[in-house]
Amino acid sequence: MVRMADGTIRYLTVMEAKRIQTFPDDYIITGSWGEAMRQLGNAVPVQLAYIIGDSVLKALSLSAN
Repeated sequence: MVRMADGTIRYLTVMEAKRIQTFPDDYIITGSWGEAMRQLGNAVPVQLAYIIGDSVLKALSLSAN
């Protein structure tokens, strides 16, 4: 959710939450809004997972030499 300057609260859409988590726009999240937000809230951001995985792969490649 986002608290606006006037104190009101606006809830994110599923699309906004997917973009914050770096999911592609065409990635399908099923279920109600609450279920979709739970899934997105529990997810590891896509780009973070990629960066960590790439770093681990490089570290393992270096230690194999």
